Amino acid sequence: GTASSTTVLYGDGTYKAEPGGGLILQVLSKHITTNVSVSISGHTWTDFGVSLAITPASTGSKIWIQGNMSVGHWGYGGMRLVRDSTAIGVNTEGSPGSRAICHAGNESHNQYTNLTFPINWIDSPSTTSAVTYKYQFWYNTSGTIYLNREYSDHDDGNRTYAVSTMTLAELSAATIS
Repeated sequence: GTASSTTVLYGDGTYKAEPGGGLILQVLSKHITTNVSVSISGHTWTDFGVSLAITPASTGSKIWIQGNMSVGHWGYGGMRLVRDSTAIGVNTEGSPGSRAICHAGNESHNQYTNLTFPINWIDSPSTTSAVTYKYQFWYNTSGTIYLNREYSDHDDGNRTYAVSTMTLAELSAATIS
């Protein structure tokens, strides 16, 4: 190709058509900056209050979910991502009740551990109706677990506190194949 207003010069010295692609149609974000205590029943998926709703512009749109959930717990647990009432992006092995997108075992039973579960998932909800994404946590025993802090909270200047986040980006159908 040759240089023109519709071509791009690449590192190898050639001109090619300007890359096409899709668009980011909307972005929504939620940040939980406070510490939250949640009572949980063992072996039960529990909401943590980290959720966000989005209304896709097209049935072909993809939703890119990014974020994290920071949890202080004493034992073994996992996190999953849920669209409305359907778990998405979870492991397909093992018993259905324990399939997660992220898992963390507090093997040393360290009460001063704050575990961060990262999320990066692309979903195809195939709707133009509002959909709600949320994080849920599964714990191997009943008790209290904590969002954004350690299991044992000693605000003595030697501890850190975290932030849990969720960001939803609607991608046009042409963006990702």
